[in-house]
Formats: sequence, structure tokens, C-alpha cells
Amino acid sequence: MSKILPVASLAALVFIAGCKTGYNRTYSRAKDPNPPPCAEEASNPNLTAEGRRVFKMLAGLTCSEIAFDGYVMGQNAGFGNQIATESGDRSYTRLIDGVDEATTHTPGLVAIDYEHDKIFTLEELKDANEKLKAHWDEGGLVSISWMPLNPWGSDTLLHTDDVDLEALLDDSTEIHDEWRERLDVIADALKDLKDAGVPVLWRPLPEMNRDTFWWGTAASHITGSASDASLYTDLWEDMYEYFKSKGLDNLLWVYSPGESKSGTPGPTGKSATWAYPGVKFVDVVAGIARNDALDIPDYQALIDLKHPFGMAEYSPLHADMGGTFSGTNKKFNARLYVDRLSGSYRAAGFWVSWHSFDTPTTENEDLRSHLALIDSDRLKDLIDTDTILSIERIKEKKLLD
Repeated sequence: MSKILPVASLAALVFIAGCKTGYNRTYSRAKDPNPPPCAEEASNPNLTAEGRRVFKMLAGLTCSEIAFDGYVMGQNAGFGNQIATESGDRSYTRLIDGVDEATTHTPGLVAIDYEHDKIFTLEELKDANEKLKAHWDEGGLVSISWMPLNPWGSDTLLHTDDVDLEALLDDSTEIHDEWRERLDVIADALKDLKDAGVPVLWRPLPEMNRDTFWWGTAASHITGSASDASLYTDLWEDMYEYFKSKGLDNLLWVYSPGESKSGTPGPTGKSATWAYPGVKFVDVVAGIARNDALDIPDYQALIDLKHPFGMAEYSPLHADMGGTFSGTNKKFNARLYVDRLSGSYRAAGFWVSWHSFDTPTTENEDLRSHLALIDSDRLKDLIDTDTILSIERIKEKKLLD
């Protein structure tokens, strides 16, 4: 089991490692006078050298008082191979290159989901991988989520009455074999990235503390006790060990719960830490917050888990949920990201803005949520802040060296 590193020890580690990591090489301003402690090392002792570099960088941004004062700017680019289209709404060209063209800075992190909308083929996922490889080669970070469609054939992400998480782990069942086949495709896609030397912030089965998705609280039979999440954590641990057995040593495992409604369990959910699998199976903690003020209600609970910390989905509210950044209004103030993070959430090492998308309603068929960085106002003001870590600043500060 990984040890928890006290703040003083981590500071000493980062200082000693300065010649190799770059943490101490170009910047000395303290990010946080009281940073949270982090796990001393990643969960997998065989993690690739590239993965270790990413882990140390994020640990330095979250947990060290002498690390670079900064926040890696990230952008979600949709699902499957949508990132690989030439001119699509969720393409790398529009969402990543577009920011570079507008500001001369490229988002430091690019994120996609390997499923969500449909089950993509291995060839389609490899198409997406080409964009992810190029981003890593340019000096950026890569994050991949996996929100798989319901294995019981319902072609939905939502919970249904026939969901049985225990059966997925029972090798005498047909559904177990089908689940393994789907895991094998995902593993092959991740291996394609490993073979190219790309480490991945791997974020499977997020928002597990809500009852919305098939792997969520309803499937774990919530009763109010801490053991309620055992079916979910068993599923997580099984995937962790299965992928490890396949040699996928390029993964940093990201625990990513949904908002728990002002930091307390809501009527359809549990606390943000309810299904935490433990330090042996988690490397990074990444929250989710969708609101126009960019509040992070679960911030303290998440950093108390003692891992490098960021925000996996961090954007204003969707238009169909009452968000105001819709229609022809594209004036979400991107500068708010740095104001909120540096003002209230300094332990965050990165955030990922969601992509823009159409959100039609009966009253307004043309309604659209403008959530992507490229669609926001004052983007140049955001990036002109030297604490915002683009690819260019990551390389300038040698944070991955």
C-alpha cells in the first residue's frame, strides 16, 4: 500500500527532485501555504516513466508548497472519434487548435470519453488516439473517461431494473464474458497509447455516487451504511487488476464522483467519497462541478482523500438545466476559472472545461450550451494569467522534465 506523504516530506522530495522534475527550476512562489498531503507514489509500482512524470507534476501542483503556482487548462473534446473529425463541433481542430489560434496558447490537457454516446469500434478509438498521441508529443496531458452503455442491452447509460453488478464479476455468467469482451476492446485501445509512450489519466465509471447511471448508487443497493458501495468498488478493483494483468502500466486511475449537492448527500445521491476504492487503486481525484459560479461544494472532502487533485468536468451549467450561456449569448467569463481556483481552490492542479453542445427543448429547438473555452468571453485574459498552464507554459517551466 502506498504511504501518505507528510507535507514537509513531500516538499523535501520535490526540492531534491528539482533537477529532474523541473518543479524547483524556474519558479519559486508558493502556491499554497497549507497544501494537502498526497500519496507518496502512484498505485502501480510498474507505472511507466512517462506516467511517473505526470503523477509527480500533478502531485507538485496539488500537494507541495514550493511547486509551481499553476492550473493546467483542459478541454473535453467529446466522445469516441469525434475529436478526430476535421471540422466537427468537438474536433481537435476547433476546440484545441482554435484556442491556440485565438491566444497563441494550447490547452495543456485534452480529454475524451471512449464511449458515452455509443460503443465505438477499436478502429474508431485508434483514430481518436492519433490526436491524443499528437497532443502528448507536443507536451500536453491526456485524459480518457469511460462511461459504458448498459451491458444489459438497453442502449442507455441509465440504470435499469435488470442491472446486476455482481453478475459482471461472476465468471460463470454470460454477462461476465460479454463485459470482458468490452473491456478487451478498451484495453487494446489503451495499449495503443501505451505503445506510443502516452500516459493516460484513466477515469472510468464516474459519478458513481448518484443513481443516474447504471453503475451508480441504485446498483449498489444503498441503505445508508458505508459498505453500500462495495459492489461498485469491487467492479473498479476488478477492472484495475484486469488491466494491470494486460500490462497497461501507462494508466493513472482517476476517482471522479459527481456533486453531492452542497457537500451533503442529496435525495438521489451519496457523498463524494462514498465509493472511493482506496489508495491501492486510485492515483488522482477529480471532481465534477457544473454551475455558473464555478463553486466546488465537495472540495474539502476530495482533497482530504490525499491524492493529486483536479476538476474533471468544470463548467457553467448546461442551458437545458437553467444555465444562462445559451442561444446567441457566448459571454461566459473565462477569467472566472483562474479567479475561483486561485481564490478558493488552490490545491487543484488542473481543470477540464466541457464542450459546447445543442440542448434543444420543446420551447426552443435551437437552444445551445456554450461551455467550451473557445466559445467563452475573455479567453485571452484567462490565458494571459501566468498561472494558467498551457502546453507552452508546461514546456517553458519544464514541469514534465
